[in-house]
Amino acid sequence: MFTTPAVTAVTVAAVALACAAGVAAPGLPTSLTAAPALVTFTLIAAACEELGWTGYATDPLRRRYGTLATALLLGIVWAAWHLPALIQAGHPPVWLAGWCVGTVAARLLIVTLHTTTGGLTAPILAHAQLNLCVAYTPGYDHPALPWICGLLTTAAAITAHLAAGRDTGIGTGATASGRIDSGTTHRE
Repeated sequence: MFTTPAVTAVTVAAVALACAAGVAAPGLPTSLTAAPALVTFTLIAAACEELGWTGYATDPLRRRYGTLATALLLGIVWAAWHLPALIQAGHPPVWLAGWCVGTVAARLLIVTLHTTTGGLTAPILAHAQLNLCVAYTPGYDHPALPWICGLLTTAAAITAHLAAGRDTGIGTGATASGRIDSGTTHRE
């Protein structure tokens, strides 16, 4: 699956667009000497979050609502979960709206990864990579940058979801054992 490279491509494209538009100056906002600690902390935090979002919530919701509805529902809840801290950090409403768009799209990428791989490793790595991209994107506080990232992430998420080619609609047709029948295809 190409979802994790898609996260990298989205980040590179967002930074390039932001720099070209004068929204961000080229360079790293976080010292490279802090990178090992930042990567370690980010992996631990992503693992803790994904144990809940993906390990606990995703499969039961997918059995009931399908992949797309599950991703949208979890994405909205995930965005709302983070909003208090972002508001306290002083981000303006336009920044928050762009960030929410990107967060819901990122959840679609992560749910698609989980659907494709069946495990937690890829979702944890994608979540950590998304968080690291924020840490290393110059000018991320600019109100336009979350919109650039959010719209690019949306395009990547839709592409990945469609490329996965299965279970894209409402309901999954769970088997009698409660396992998701990955061979079932639903289209909206």
